[in-house]
Amino acid sequence: MRRREFIAGFCIATALPARAQQTTSKMRRVGFLTRETDASVSTQIDAFRQRLGELGWVEGKTISIVYRDANGQLDRLRALAGELVAQNVDVIVTVNTPPSQAAKEVTSTIPIVIAVSADPVGAGLIQSLGNPGGNVTGLSLLAPDTDQKALDFLKQTRPKTNRVLMIVDPKNLGMMLRFKAIQTAVPKLAIELQPILAVSSIELVGALAVAAKNAPDSLFVLSPIYA
Repeated sequence: MRRREFIAGFCIATALPARAQQTTSKMRRVGFLTRETDASVSTQIDAFRQRLGELGWVEGKTISIVYRDANGQLDRLRALAGELVAQNVDVIVTVNTPPSQAAKEVTSTIPIVIAVSADPVGAGLIQSLGNPGGNVTGLSLLAPDTDQKALDFLKQTRPKTNRVLMIVDPKNLGMMLRFKAIQTAVPKLAIELQPILAVSSIELVGALAVAAKNAPDSLFVLSPIYA
C-alpha cells in the first residue's frame, strides 16, 4: 500500500521544481483533495508526508500542504478544487476518481497527481497509461482487470455461488466503470450480479436491510477510496 504513496511523493517532488521558477516564494504549496478523510486516507496522507520528507520536502519548512476534504459530498469537490487553484498551489494531489475529475475540470495548467484511481483512462482523466498527456499523471489501480479476476476467484473457491451483491456508488465514475467491467465477466461465471446503489451511509443501511430479506450467496464490496 505505502509503495503507491511513495511513488506519488516522487511525482510531486519532480513536479514542484518545474514550477519553482514561476514564483518568488521559497515555500512551495501542495493541494491535497479527497472525497473524505477516513482511516484509509489518513494512512495514505501519513505515508505521503513521509516520502516527501525523504525527498527533502518537509511540511511547514520547505513545503505547505493545503488540505481540502468534501466529507463524502461529491458535489462539493469542484468548488474545493477551485479553492486550491485560487490559492495558487504548485501541484494538486487527488485520491480516487471524483476528486481527480474535479481538479481536472478547474485547471489545465497546474500539475495533478492521482494517488490512486480505478481506471483513469476509462474515466477520461488521461489519454493512456503510457502517454497521459495534459496536466494529469499518477497511478492506476487497473481495477477492471483485477475485479474480474477477483470475481472469478470467488466462483472457484465457492462454486455454488449464484447470487452476488455488489455495493456501488452511482455518483462515483470510478466505481461505475468497475461495475460495468465486472458485468462482462458475469455470463461466463453463471452468476447473478445484483447492484446495491447507495451514495450515503444512510442509503446503504436501508439497501442492505432490504437485500437481507433475500440473502445473497456473496457480497462484493468496492471501496470508494480505490475508485
